[in-house]
Amino acid sequence: MPAAPRKQLPPAKSVAKVSKDAAASTEKRKSRNPNGRPAGVPNKVNKEVRDQILGALEELGGQAYMVKVGKKNPALFFSVLGRCIPAHIKADVNVNSDLAARLLEAEQAIRAANKE
Repeated sequence: MPAAPRKQLPPAKSVAKVSKDAAASTEKRKSRNPNGRPAGVPNKVNKEVRDQILGALEELGGQAYMVKVGKKNPALFFSVLGRCIPAHIKADVNVNSDLAARLLEAEQAIRAANKE
């Protein structure tokens, strides 16, 4: 029985094309709806659902109920906890350049002293 003919693969992208595509995907995209919901404002449906969940938790006993669930079923408790903690945390770090320069000088001095 003869072998089935192989399908022709599409041509590979060049490295320049791939890096150009990657750069385009990282550019900040402009909204098609400039009058839409501002960044950081929660979705109305998500807020309503969150409020309902918090209300149900209060009716069940609040923090005391969560402690009871955590002791009885730790896997479930930590699964829920993991969903409540943000996956990405944005941080703005400002470094005092004078402090950074002093730390670099101290590191160099320590290395020089260790070589002697």
